[in-house]
Amino acid sequence: MKKIIHNLLAKASYLFSSDTGKVFIGVTVWQVLMTFIGTLYDTTLSNIFQNPASPDQGHTLLSHTMYWDGGWYESILNGAYSDPSSAASVFYPVFPFCVWLIHTLSFGLIGDPGTGFIVNLLSLFFAVLALVKIADHFVDKKYRWWIPILFLTSPAAIFLHFFYTEAIFCALAFWSYLFALRRQWWQMATFLALTAATRLPGILFVGLCALEFFRSYNWRPRQILNRHFLWFLITPLGLTLYGLYLYIVRGDFLGMIHGYKLTDDWSYHVFHLNIFDTYYIGIYQLLDVFKSPIPFDEGQSVNFFIPILSLIILTGASIYSLLRIRSKQIGIPLGIFGIVSVVFFSLNSDFVSIHRYILPTLVVYIATAHLASRRKWLHYLFYGAVYAGILIQAYLYILYVNGYFAG
Repeated sequence: MKKIIHNLLAKASYLFSSDTGKVFIGVTVWQVLMTFIGTLYDTTLSNIFQNPASPDQGHTLLSHTMYWDGGWYESILNGAYSDPSSAASVFYPVFPFCVWLIHTLSFGLIGDPGTGFIVNLLSLFFAVLALVKIADHFVDKKYRWWIPILFLTSPAAIFLHFFYTEAIFCALAFWSYLFALRRQWWQMATFLALTAATRLPGILFVGLCALEFFRSYNWRPRQILNRHFLWFLITPLGLTLYGLYLYIVRGDFLGMIHGYKLTDDWSYHVFHLNIFDTYYIGIYQLLDVFKSPIPFDEGQSVNFFIPILSLIILTGASIYSLLRIRSKQIGIPLGIFGIVSVVFFSLNSDFVSIHRYILPTLVVYIATAHLASRRKWLHYLFYGAVYAGILIQAYLYILYVNGYFAG
């Protein structure tokens, strides 16, 4: 009996000292901490601010996770996809499907907030585990944990806790890229298909993995066109199946696009190819705020300042990755991915929510960790980024649970 107990303890000790165990403990503590903070904010600060836009759904342990886009995903679970008048079709199906699946497996005993928490906990575990393994390709082993730390302390990381699709999107996208780095092409393509059916920016990761595929063959066209390249043909499968489903339930294969016309909620999004004009107007408006006697409020900070700052950081990280992460040209795909992301996120003629869109662009965390690890005095860049990220996280969290738009 003692031998059995000793073996079990030894296996448990090994498990929790491994990367898998450390990541699981870390993300569980993070999610529990976010739950505690969210519940504290939800039950105390909402009474202080008395914001008329604050949702009035009662306060439970996880009620703070259900606001804004969380309401749209909840409507999907209540059949909104099959309602031709609902704009819920713009929200992709992988996250609500996973929530539905866990709810069904629990025989309906776990409600939507609880199942969403489980999905996000498991998704975040796999996302961070992928980042740790990706880090081994870019930084020294003693700095590998810097990359997931930067990810979890980035301003928009709070959305990894809410009833949003961010956590599962990051898990699928990061593993797609990791499989590409490992030259496991069919696994990469399968995860890319799921990524594209989770959020529209999944197509950016298709591009990133394609660039990594080209790099693996030294950018030579004759070598690139081989049987492994055919795996990319399955990457549109998830999005195609979603379109077919929408066609069956509402007669609109492109419902994920046409849904934007069914509501005024996103009327400020207007496709605009001249992104330089968007930047000029946005920065001018931001600078005008500082000259105006009107106080700098949450609208300017969330819709202009934080997104523009995020875009500047993403641009800098992308250029750094292109020029300075030179080992076997591994930084080139990431750098191009980052620059294309800057353009892609700027095509809506505004900066709203861009800091949230940038959350999965792992080039930011890789480039920051790579630069900060090069010199001892540059370590302060890492500490500063973590400190600033936590402060902005807290600010966005307070806004979100009190009904203000936070991204």
